[in-house]
Amino acid sequence: MGGMYFKGDSRGFETKLDVTSRIRAEWTLDFMTGTTTNARPISDPSTAPWGVEQNYEDERTPPEENGVLNASPYNPEGMQTGNFQWHFRGINHAFTAWPSVNDIIVPWLDLSGTVVF
Repeated sequence: MGGMYFKGDSRGFETKLDVTSRIRAEWTLDFMTGTTTNARPISDPSTAPWGVEQNYEDERTPPEENGVLNASPYNPEGMQTGNFQWHFRGINHAFTAWPSVNDIIVPWLDLSGTVVF
């Protein structure tokens, strides 16, 4: 369906940093302490072809995130190993003007992965 003509959809794969995306997340990883901070899940604004706009500033609409860093203790004279497991998900809340309805009828965009080091 090519994104159902929502503004912002049908972009295709892109590696440029100045383009928008439906959903993304950022974390700061501290390898000295083995913790994550500054978690920030983000949904860029979306506009439906029938005029519903969503900027994801309402507390009911932003995406959810979870990131866990598991790392061996920092050793300046040796190798540190571990992994970062992440999961974030969100809904296109421009489908209808009612977030509670979107929560029922719009599927989640759900992303997860693991980076091993």
